[in-house]
Amino acid sequence: MYTGIDGRKGQVAWNKLPIEKTNKVKNHINLFPRVESHYCRHDSSKQYLSSDLNISIMYRLYCEQIKTENYMISPEHQEIPVNINIYRKIFNEYDPKLGFYIPKKDQCTKCNIFKAASEEQQILLRPEWEQHKEREKEAMTSKTEDKQKAIDNKGVNFRSITFDLQAILNLPYAGDSQIYYMRKLSAYNFTIFENPNAHGYCYLWDESNGSKGSSEIGSCILQYLYSLPDSVSHVSTFSDTCGGQNRNKNVAAAMLYAVSNIDHLKIIDMKFMESGHSYLEADSMHSTIERARKHKKIYTTQEWSLLLQTARQKPRPYNVKTNDFTAFYDLQDLSSKLCWNRFVDGTANQKMKWLLVKWLRFDKENPYLIKFKYKLSQDDFYTIDVSKKNVSFLELAPKYKKQQPISEEKKKDLMKLLKDGVIPPIYSHYYRSFKCYKKSNHVPLNSEKSEETDDENY
Repeated sequence: MYTGIDGRKGQVAWNKLPIEKTNKVKNHINLFPRVESHYCRHDSSKQYLSSDLNISIMYRLYCEQIKTENYMISPEHQEIPVNINIYRKIFNEYDPKLGFYIPKKDQCTKCNIFKAASEEQQILLRPEWEQHKEREKEAMTSKTEDKQKAIDNKGVNFRSITFDLQAILNLPYAGDSQIYYMRKLSAYNFTIFENPNAHGYCYLWDESNGSKGSSEIGSCILQYLYSLPDSVSHVSTFSDTCGGQNRNKNVAAAMLYAVSNIDHLKIIDMKFMESGHSYLEADSMHSTIERARKHKKIYTTQEWSLLLQTARQKPRPYNVKTNDFTAFYDLQDLSSKLCWNRFVDGTANQKMKWLLVKWLRFDKENPYLIKFKYKLSQDDFYTIDVSKKNVSFLELAPKYKKQQPISEEKKKDLMKLLKDGVIPPIYSHYYRSFKCYKKSNHVPLNSEKSEETDDENY
């Protein structure tokens, strides 16, 4: 039996990856700009890489980078790239909070937690989870019923719609490797799917003309409501529960304004799907658009507009409207002019809890009241009196007086793509026209207080 020392203890494994190679991969990962989540949750520390990327694409670009660098040095000093499994391992361990943004329906956190829990934990979680599933069923049932009502009515007096903001559309959008490393201009597409006729509406703008907050979303809904035939008196909407975009007092103020100022519109219902289970027909429009954009090259908002118009042919193409900064109203200003009463009518001290609201109703016969329910199956509406002013005399102020600047870093990246010929010279005027700001003295566009999801802000 050998009882001596073999000298292996404390020695570095022969196949351990050199730190230089590990750092090379990390540096390559850092070349890709982070993008914000579609929902832009203020309390999330998660960072995302573009939805156009995945590990395979990043690894291919990494190998191309190594190959390019090897051209510049002698053969004996040329570097061999790590294999894809090592690249993936380094990516996963380097920053656990970094992931790829996938523009698909969110998974339900509540359901995932329940399914992953032990039997003992599920006993404790089951009552809340069953209530969650009941709300999901109620929302789906209500949407189905309103859809059938619209079909039976043939859209004469009643329309049922779903709406959602699509994941960010990038400019430029092309397959050039260099684009992946650069910051890109963001374009936003707000979609409405209408029953019973299956019409699809797209409201498109880029970040130089507006953000993606409640004022922009509410303004697009107003544009749709104003476009309806005079016969339509009742509109029912379904959307997710994003507080910064859909379920907030700015959009509520816009709906009060609509029922007071659009003569033929008598009732607007806003119903909200259960969080994690927002199955909306508007999302099918996003899937259709994503399929249509494959293998395309897109350099301007107008080219995105053309793609949206041709993404679907049957039963008819989407109706696309490209908005500039003049199309958006300052709904925060409109909301501030109303005398908000946060206490439920008929109660001493019960406040309206916006984050629990599942149904909002705006009625021309009661222009100063917001009716609401915490459950879609609830028999009666609660009400709050929100104004002592006549809403029909309030004016909509523009949100923007001019085109908005983009970040200085983003402008530099776009100019580099233009200089290198990745963006064709024909688009030079379009990209050079964007003004830019320095971060030190700029207030972000998404700085509206009302876009926070804290219940006290509503």
